[in-house]
Amino acid sequence: PPLGVTGVVCTSRTIRLPSGRGTLHYVVFRPRYLRGATTTTTTNKNHNHKPPLVCVAGGPLLPHLYLQPIVHLVTDRAIVLYDAVGCGQSKYNNNNATPVATAAATAAPPAEAVHIPSMVRDLETLTQHLQLETFHALGHSFGGILLHE
Repeated sequence: PPLGVTGVVCTSRTIRLPSGRGTLHYVVFRPRYLRGATTTTTTNKNHNHKPPLVCVAGGPLLPHLYLQPIVHLVTDRAIVLYDAVGCGQSKYNNNNATPVATAAATAAPPAEAVHIPSMVRDLETLTQHLQLETFHALGHSFGGILLHE
């Protein structure tokens, strides 16, 4: 399995959102812990790991990269990090967008990308895609607002 920049085993994927808002990129560190019980190869004993930790970055629209050091602090569970639609490797799909003349203006997503109810639905879509029945959540700054909603 690939190692992230943290040196911890991870999987990285992108899903298309059913709402048509765009794509959502996520990374799961320690994916073997995602479902709970695992068997270690050295002892062949089952170990129940804590529910996954889903981290929601601040901003709004900050990529998840600054949250990656948490994988070294929280070692007993899977950790899910994702980029909100319109930032990082997640893409915003705006079919109604008007052409923009300057390159600087195209770097930022349109204001409608930061729509709290849609961002909450995007997070729900991710947790359903990962089949997470239970999980713990950590929201930093604006991410805490999304989790509160």
